[in-house]
Amino acid sequence: MKDLLNSTVGTDSYPVTLVPPRGHVEGIVSLARFVQWGMLTFAAVLLLIPFGTFAEFPPSLVIWVTATLLFLLTFYCFTVARLSEENPWLTPASLLTSFYFFKYGWGALVVYHWNLLPWEVFPGIGDTFLYLGAKDFLPTSCQLILLAACGLYFGAAGAMPVITPRLPVLNWRIDPAKFELNLTLYVPLALALFILARPFLPLVIRDTVLLFGWAVWVIIVIGSYRVFTFHGRTKVKWVVLLVFTVLFHMVLGLHTGMRGNFLYPGLLIVLGYVIAKRRMPLKVLAIVLPAIIFMVVPILTFYKSASVYGVQSVPDKLALTVEQTVSADAQTFFEIGLDSVFGRLAGSSAGALPVFSQNFPDPYPFERGRSFVLELQQLIPRILWPDKPNINEELNRYTASVGLLIEGGPTSQTFDAVSEYYLNFGLVGVFIFSFLHGYLYRVLYYWLVKRSHYEIGASIYIVFFSLNPDFVGVVLMFVSATRQLLVWPLMLWLLSRQSV
Repeated sequence: MKDLLNSTVGTDSYPVTLVPPRGHVEGIVSLARFVQWGMLTFAAVLLLIPFGTFAEFPPSLVIWVTATLLFLLTFYCFTVARLSEENPWLTPASLLTSFYFFKYGWGALVVYHWNLLPWEVFPGIGDTFLYLGAKDFLPTSCQLILLAACGLYFGAAGAMPVITPRLPVLNWRIDPAKFELNLTLYVPLALALFILARPFLPLVIRDTVLLFGWAVWVIIVIGSYRVFTFHGRTKVKWVVLLVFTVLFHMVLGLHTGMRGNFLYPGLLIVLGYVIAKRRMPLKVLAIVLPAIIFMVVPILTFYKSASVYGVQSVPDKLALTVEQTVSADAQTFFEIGLDSVFGRLAGSSAGALPVFSQNFPDPYPFERGRSFVLELQQLIPRILWPDKPNINEELNRYTASVGLLIEGGPTSQTFDAVSEYYLNFGLVGVFIFSFLHGYLYRVLYYWLVKRSHYEIGASIYIVFFSLNPDFVGVVLMFVSATRQLLVWPLMLWLLSRQSV
């Protein structure tokens, strides 16, 4: 029987590399060449035509054509991944383009039609994308959306990058019994860092220490992978560990009020399933997602907003949440769920891009890389630079300058990748940095998924991807990678390696 724990790389729940038939390979190569030349020509046209040309066409036509083209690109990348016998939910081109379609293709449709939806309980929400010209300038911004898609594709698609073989392979002998025991002991310790230690940690070491706590997210994916891969008593052990971990996250959510503490573990379990089975549990999601969006999310929103009414203790928040849940009607649940999931998650990037792009380079000049320099400064440890600027506060100045945020307010809103690329270097910057954005994921994919221990590498890779729901830029992602991709492999090595 194959040793699943100590196999190296692969594309299935059984870590082996599958080789497609020769005819498939030739067909894939021919199709890829045709698409690449077509997209290269399309990108050249988008770079050469003046920015603002799309405003000459009917707005609804531009929006729908943009969303359709992004969907077709996603469909093509998924098709190539399947023909290549790869996991389309892990390969960088299909994974990245699918999320990009959600953020900017589906997101553009959300922004454009948002005010047409029946907002009865919260009519102000319907006007969200009418302010600051987001809806009016969106068709013009579609030129940037399509150009960035071309750059992402060229960066993410292709063979192993030359830098990948120079990265250390994460492949060591795993002691199954030791790994299970250490994970069982480590999970409560990691979660305790969030719940108990975080408020008391000095600022100079807080982020570094919390990295060891965030490793629990990778552990959840590994646990989910094993639940959907193993059988018998071993599977039961991992089910118990997952339940224990999810309950701890709920305790954390009761203290913070953040909806992500309740929902994110569920997403990680789904990602573990995807790594193991090479597909999404679509039938389950079709039943569960509507309930989460229009029932669970509104209830969690009631709990989160309880502090606005001056309620601080957990029992009082729960009591107020129950009271609001009982008194709310179906329309209230519908509007809160719609705004929380589609308005903020899907429409945030597509709604912010038109606001930024109409303010740069007039009245504000292009930044020429200044935001990238601010982000790269985060590579300097705070213990060496105690007065290092807070990156969120620095980047919030950009969102405040265009009216998306009140400067100095409690809310933080980091701008999306396409907006950052444009406000720094214009159209050329959008294409080049989008290419680097996709290229970074291609490097990580071939390093962590294809060349390292599949179970561990794929889990780290997919968690790193999932931690960017706002689709921030490649420089900020690189800064995060230098920390997370150093600490997480080290922790898993210590927890799982087989003693000599």
